Amino acid sequence: LYIEESDHSARVFAQITLGMKPDLVDARILLASSYARSENIDQAIEQYRKIPDNHHAYLGAQHAAAQLLADHGRMDESVVLLNQLY
Repeated sequence: LYIEESDHSARVFAQITLGMKPDLVDARILLASSYARSENIDQAIEQYRKIPDNHHAYLGAQHAAAQLLADHGRMDESVVLLNQLY
């Protein structure tokens, strides 16, 4: 329960931060990771996909999104995402 509450608080602060500064990638990654831990897979993937392709965290974020898809039985989507990277 404590971890769930901590993740919820982290999501709230990350969302507030992104509302003020939508290009802050670290907040977006924090939000995506929190969603993933809470099994909100679509929301996590949405955040990972919003990371600009010229940011150094882009490839890692897309791999994380592809792994989430694969882990949740969405292999076709995972393959498509990975193929788009290369």
